[in-house]
Amino acid sequence: MNKFKRCGQCKLYKHRLKFYNDRNNLDKLCFYCKKCKSYIDKKYRYNINVKHCLKLEKKQKYKCKLCYRKQQKTGQYTSLCIDHCHKCSKLRGLICHACNRGIGLLQENIQLLNRIIKYLKRHKNDCI
Repeated sequence: MNKFKRCGQCKLYKHRLKFYNDRNNLDKLCFYCKKCKSYIDKKYRYNINVKHCLKLEKKQKYKCKLCYRKQQKTGQYTSLCIDHCHKCSKLRGLICHACNRGIGLLQENIQLLNRIIKYLKRHKNDCI
């Protein structure tokens, strides 16, 4: 059994563990690597081009556009999240899962974010 497989999207050879299982294929692996499969799934949901996302990832130096942390490659989190406007679905950039959850939990509410900033600034010296 071959340890490496070529992704049908990015054309890179990657270890078998970088592919989802697919019992319908001869090698029992998905045609696309996990990262490309994630982008392909979002392409259909948000009409986002996979190659554009891969280029954007490289342009951002594999870092979150908000916190600048390098992308994590452990567990299920193997790629940055595609951040998009929930009103028009326009791509804004690639962000880490923590920043994506934060934006989602705060419902993209700029007034709430400003109140949180004021609150944190007001209490920044409380523990000195």
